[in-house]
Amino acid sequence: MIDLLLSIVLATYLVLCFRFFDRFRISNLHAIVLNYWTCVLTGILAAPGLSPPVYWLQQEWFPLAVALGLLFFVVFNLMGFLARHISATLTSLASKLSLVIPVLAAIILLREPMTWQKAVSLIMALASVVLFSLGGKASSGASPMQALLLALVIFLGSGLNDTLVNLSVQRYLTADAYHDFTVAVFSSASLWGGLVLLGESLWKRRLPSARALAAGILLGIPNYFSLFFLTRALSWQALSSSTIIIINNTGIVALTATAAAVLFGERFDRNKLTGLVVSLLAMGLLYWSER
Repeated sequence: MIDLLLSIVLATYLVLCFRFFDRFRISNLHAIVLNYWTCVLTGILAAPGLSPPVYWLQQEWFPLAVALGLLFFVVFNLMGFLARHISATLTSLASKLSLVIPVLAAIILLREPMTWQKAVSLIMALASVVLFSLGGKASSGASPMQALLLALVIFLGSGLNDTLVNLSVQRYLTADAYHDFTVAVFSSASLWGGLVLLGESLWKRRLPSARALAAGILLGIPNYFSLFFLTRALSWQALSSSTIIIINNTGIVALTATAAAVLFGERFDRNKLTGLVVSLLAMGLLYWSER
């Protein structure tokens, strides 16, 4: 359970960090790419016994790690663009409602049971996400169709990310491979990001600033451990992986909204309060039903 709690706290920290990017005029692309490089370095330092990359090539999980790295980079940048230029509310909804995809995948592909408690909790979790998102600030910058298409891509991409992580844990990873897998995922993301960053540097003659480097470090260390702890949490036998995914996503939404109200003075209105209560009830029902 401690792995799940740490994953929720660290993922919440990452969301809150992006609130400062506009304030300090930090490029999303630069910070995200440098964040992935920091993730790789963090993994190397955190796991002295890390297997060499040649060993990764022989593992069944390696193609999934490469695909996840690309998805992480693309979806993360799309979320930053949508939140900054179109609608933060739409971004939150698209990314968090995507929990439906990995939950259904776990039930269909991994044959996890769909109990009435899980079905009710999933509906409550989705309702809490919508309640937390009501009243968010939106900005102009694209047509409704463009905004909808971007949100759909983020919805599918975020859901596929969680699905591939869960499938990797349930089918291919052993306890001693969590660090290898996590570093491989972020190595893939840093490679894709590095190619894009190189292209931008050559085309626009713009290099990352010192502020972007600092942002990348502040993002990268917790980002690495957020994924690492999530992989360990998904391997926990006491709860099904679909239950863990629901608790993880709902917990991030609830903790982010609460922290934003405390740290940034965001209004915690009746909708958010109701969403908090509903999310806590959903997580409690899930945990109680599988104990």
